[in-house]
Amino acid sequence: MAETYNGRKRIRKQFGSIHEVAAMPNLIEVQKSSYDDFLMVKEPPGGRSDDHGLQAVFKSVFPISDFSGRATLEFVRYEFEPAKYDVDECMQRDMTYSAPLKVKLRLIVFDVNEETGASTIDFFGDAAWINGGSPTAGVLGFAMKGPFTDFYQTITGFQMTEAGPTSAAWVDWVYMASMLFIGLALILGIGVKLASIGGIVWMAIFYTATAIWPEHNPFVDDHVVSALVLGALFFANAGIYLGLGKVWQRTELVKKHPILA
Repeated sequence: MAETYNGRKRIRKQFGSIHEVAAMPNLIEVQKSSYDDFLMVKEPPGGRSDDHGLQAVFKSVFPISDFSGRATLEFVRYEFEPAKYDVDECMQRDMTYSAPLKVKLRLIVFDVNEETGASTIDFFGDAAWINGGSPTAGVLGFAMKGPFTDFYQTITGFQMTEAGPTSAAWVDWVYMASMLFIGLALILGIGVKLASIGGIVWMAIFYTATAIWPEHNPFVDDHVVSALVLGALFFANAGIYLGLGKVWQRTELVKKHPILA
């Protein structure tokens, strides 16, 4: 045993025989709970509070407006996607455990009257389809992901030019015409079954083109949920409860061809 400068042995006290009064607390639980409360990964049923956590941080930054007052960028919501690797896999791969954070923003462009200075939302700006813009090129150019990217870009005639992404004109016409038909059918109650089939086809296209599994869980993805709702409308013959559905389904044409209900 070590000795002090005066040659005497050091006196050591052993406390090992003292009984534990309380269990050792989790010393990082406070930090973990605070961090989880700040991130709020799972959105509560009533939505996230605008004055709490990460939601409050985004709300304090947005909306962002340009100096001319012609446009503003608004914060809509955020969401965390599942981590690609779990904790054990990250330790084995010597990686940082992380999960993707995705933020949904809304860009609003105003039409400013040069004489009065009044501003209104420009629904028919240069990017509008009615003025030569494309409702599909942006998605084909920037939102595509997964194994079907090349397939969809090939059949739609997608090209990336110096002016931006472009697609074949027929793609825009098919997309806009089908959206118009589906919307009118669900409002008027006429041709709801065909509209449901068309809607399911579009939801399948959207899912396989932009939100394919495993990045998006098919059980909670909005495209899959919408497709299930449309399927329920089809099998429940919901058209009879919508708009002119009762009158439409009494016609001889629908009685002869029930798919038109």
